[in-house]
Amino acid sequence: MLSGPSTYADSVDNVMLFIVGTGVLMLVGITLAMIYFVFRYSRKRNPKATQIEGNVLLEITWIVIPGIIVMAMFWYGYTDYYKMRNAAEDAIVVKVTGQMWKWDFEYENGKKSDSLFVPVGQQTKLEMISLDVNHALFIPAFRIKEDVIASKVNFMVIEPQETGEFDIACAEYCGLDHAYMYTKLIVLRKNEYDEWLNSGVVPEKTETEVVEEVAEVKEEEIFDLSSHADFHLLADHGCIRCHSTDGSQLIGPSFAKLKEGKTTIVVDGEEKVIDIDEEYLTEAILDPNATVVKGYTKFMMPDENDRITPEEMKKIIALLMMGKE
Repeated sequence: MLSGPSTYADSVDNVMLFIVGTGVLMLVGITLAMIYFVFRYSRKRNPKATQIEGNVLLEITWIVIPGIIVMAMFWYGYTDYYKMRNAAEDAIVVKVTGQMWKWDFEYENGKKSDSLFVPVGQQTKLEMISLDVNHALFIPAFRIKEDVIASKVNFMVIEPQETGEFDIACAEYCGLDHAYMYTKLIVLRKNEYDEWLNSGVVPEKTETEVVEEVAEVKEEEIFDLSSHADFHLLADHGCIRCHSTDGSQLIGPSFAKLKEGKTTIVVDGEEKVIDIDEEYLTEAILDPNATVVKGYTKFMMPDENDRITPEEMKKIIALLMMGKE
């Protein structure tokens, strides 16, 4: 009978106990053998050294027994690892996005949350990717962890066996606020999960509604930074890895916010609304820790003094100012 919050947690605990128990027995056995040899073959008992010939049976024994123990450890761990890496066909799929320093979860019906909700007694496959640096999604109570990186989609499969709330942490050092990258795994009964999943979901739009929305966006004539000849400078200096151009949330403020013309910064703990002008943008690039946009923290952006030429600086500032107009 399962006693832990997940099938995998029980397996990991059992494998750990088996490995530790075996290690303790071997340590005790080897230590006792060493003590015995110290006295049995001491110089006092054996003043004249004698040659000891090999013992085939003994040699076979100390090869076979450790081999069996090691293979038992491997098999015990691999059988459950194999199950954990092969999701059932009816498994729920949740897309997980890690970024400095938070987790985002998107469900099959499009609903999003900053805590992970799953039903009890059913497999959930987490498809994970990072928007920036390496992270690792770690659920301590489930004894499970998987790397979350930008270059590929990793996954893990969980199958909770009891309802409740469990911590989710980042187990890969990812920067200044790594220690605060926590959220919750909330395991609900199936009917409660279905009710939560379908609550507040925006109905799918009709084709007519989509066409009308596209027409409205075109009428707004939003300046597209990516269409400008100097846009490559933002890519070359890594700006668009942290600042989106379409309003979506990344590590830093979106360039789409330039159109607002003003921003709220924090200086010495006090908030201040300022105009977005050439002077402010120059300081934000060359000395990003002098002032910080509200909602963000210091040391998230490196200064560009040694990496950007004066000519490139002029072009970037001009490009960003065009986004403001």
